[in-house]
Amino acid sequence: MDPTRLDELAAWIDAYADATDDTLADLIAAILAIYEDVDPYSAREVAAAAAQAADQSNVSTLLSAGIAAQYLASILGIIGDTSVPVPTPQLIPIRGGVDMGKVYERPAKLVRRLVAKGVPFDEAWRRANAYIAALADGDVRLAQRQALDFTMAGLGVTGYRRILRPELSRDGSCGLCIAASDRVYKVGTLMPIHARCKCTVMPIVGGVDPGASLNNLSLGDLYDAAGSTSGKDLKKVRYSVNEHGEWGPVLTREGDAFTGPDDLLPAA
Repeated sequence: MDPTRLDELAAWIDAYADATDDTLADLIAAILAIYEDVDPYSAREVAAAAAQAADQSNVSTLLSAGIAAQYLASILGIIGDTSVPVPTPQLIPIRGGVDMGKVYERPAKLVRRLVAKGVPFDEAWRRANAYIAALADGDVRLAQRQALDFTMAGLGVTGYRRILRPELSRDGSCGLCIAASDRVYKVGTLMPIHARCKCTVMPIVGGVDPGASLNNLSLGDLYDAAGSTSGKDLKKVRYSVNEHGEWGPVLTREGDAFTGPDDLLPAA
């Protein structure tokens, strides 16, 4: 693909990332505001706050799904040099259909557990707020992954690549994503992700595979920045794909203990 079109694709990837970040920031702010004056020891207050947070998450995940569909239609238009209609994605419940109200009761549960272990109340809430941000991030990423897969299937795409976004993470792309970046996925197979994963997808159409070129550009910059020793370490990472009860397929480092659906709260 010629450099001009690669630049156009890169611009859309950036715009998609910006829109996602804005949606996520709004969701986190809204849920933090809901929880601001909640008594974590009041079952009534916690349940009410969690229900509101779940409703807010639903609004934001639907918005995120629409943004993902617009991104993909625009990308396909550039690849095929044609206008592509934007379909309305149909989301199935994220997190494996787990009650989202129960999901958003977990921050209060975390506060209670931390305080019981001797952590000061204010510090416990600080950690719970960080956990709220992580939950919201997961909701958005899961909804987008599902919407991208649905949209690609609806538009006749059969394969895609994950696209690295090292500039979006504080420490660059993780070794797991780098190791998985040369994989071609079939549409209908959800791309394995991990907590706070920034990767997106690039469809392969008629043998045109712009994702390979875009990833090579990112990897070159990343390895140069990492230096020869750590760069080699990044290249050597081996990964496994495991099935999480709420997240579906997730990336884990080969040989590491897998965090399953029963391990849903961060370590105290």
